[in-house]
Amino acid sequence: MRRREFLQVAPAGLLVNDSSGPLAMGTEGILSTFPPGFVWGVSSSALQIEGALEADGRGPSIWDQIKGGEPARGPEPAAGHYHRWPDDIRLLQDLGVAAYRFSVAWPRVLPEGAGAVNQKGLDFYDQLVDGLLSAGITPWVCLHHWDLPTPLQKMGGWIQRETANRFLDYALVVVGRIGDRIRHWIPVNEPNVVAYGGYGAGVYPPGHMNEEFFFDSVHHQNLAQGLALKALAGRNRFIGPTLSISPVRPASSNPQDVAAAKLHDLIYHRAFLDPLLGYGYPEPLAFRMAPLVRPGDLEVIAHRPDFLGLNYYGPEYRQAWTGAPFSNDGNVSPPREPITSEKTPIDPQGLFEILCSVRDRYPRTPIVITENGFPGPDVVGADGRVDDAERIRFLRSHLLAAQKALAAGCDLRGYFVWSFLDCWEWTWGYDQRFGLVHVDFDTGVRIPKSSFSWYRSVLRSNKIRP
Repeated sequence: MRRREFLQVAPAGLLVNDSSGPLAMGTEGILSTFPPGFVWGVSSSALQIEGALEADGRGPSIWDQIKGGEPARGPEPAAGHYHRWPDDIRLLQDLGVAAYRFSVAWPRVLPEGAGAVNQKGLDFYDQLVDGLLSAGITPWVCLHHWDLPTPLQKMGGWIQRETANRFLDYALVVVGRIGDRIRHWIPVNEPNVVAYGGYGAGVYPPGHMNEEFFFDSVHHQNLAQGLALKALAGRNRFIGPTLSISPVRPASSNPQDVAAAKLHDLIYHRAFLDPLLGYGYPEPLAFRMAPLVRPGDLEVIAHRPDFLGLNYYGPEYRQAWTGAPFSNDGNVSPPREPITSEKTPIDPQGLFEILCSVRDRYPRTPIVITENGFPGPDVVGADGRVDDAERIRFLRSHLLAAQKALAAGCDLRGYFVWSFLDCWEWTWGYDQRFGLVHVDFDTGVRIPKSSFSWYRSVLRSNKIRP
């Protein structure tokens, strides 16, 4: 089917909002009424904070040579967490979070992506887990956050079905070392971003802009996740996937823009959520995925998760464009909406919308907001403080949206701020800071920001710590 025909038959989407613009949400309200047992945490990822890219036998990842920002810099030294993790645990303890979501670096554990295990790499995560538990902080472990080992990419990466089997092997190695102490697991972070950015639009490594490769990577990541979910299930574990999910809105009321938004929602959200939750690939994707699906695949992929991890930053606005759906030129900024320094629309109402959409389309699916955060330049003032009032307003408004969703019957179980530390932000380099803790990337010095103190007060008001 040609792309134009594909666009014309796209069905109504899960998270499409056909209104002409976002709904406003105020920032007044009390944040001390979240239910008992609600999980409060912060998030990070290995490549973005660890540094030490050549230390202790770590192998290369597909992102290691990528540079971004001004001046352009790569993920070394990042926040230097690999060598500073005891200090960072003390900061987490001071913050008062109940949980810390981090990722394991696949190339640090298996430098070739498969085969020989790097025990020094496993030692690092073993010590980190023990340190967190000793501090009274529950580890939430993500097994793969974008940093695919380069040797696997040279063999095709996610366009190759075998990569799903290699991922399962890797997952079992990690679980074999730290699984006796870890209850909370996320197999793959944002497979939809990896597929779209890395294989469809070509804006992320490995840089493919190929429709066939996109669908290959969708199915093989779904398969990898399903294999891991089934292998890790039970044993008093709380396991779920994490996807980037946003309302997809048409840039205008033009029928072509409406169709473009529905198509993007289809390939970006439902291509992952529908098969995961047992509905198979949605029409009209089913015909496109059929050559990839072997007998038994959909049964492997389908797994009722203990939770669905949801990463939210803002809505998307799509317009019809040559090259759709794999063209970032179809992604536009709204005309009447504030945006972040990363040009993401600021819209807490969008979080409420997607929580309700998941509630309605995929009932009995508990949700955890595994990422939500605000970027900024964040400088240290003359008084030595970092005043990030805009971040506080952003987080507060989104927590109020989460509270509103709870009142509307959404089964929301937790909230994790992105991010704990300032870190290397992929193609943005070090220009965009999301952290509650400011990091001097030359010296490694940490300074808790105003948002750190604010979030700590929210946690205390919800009786996270005595």
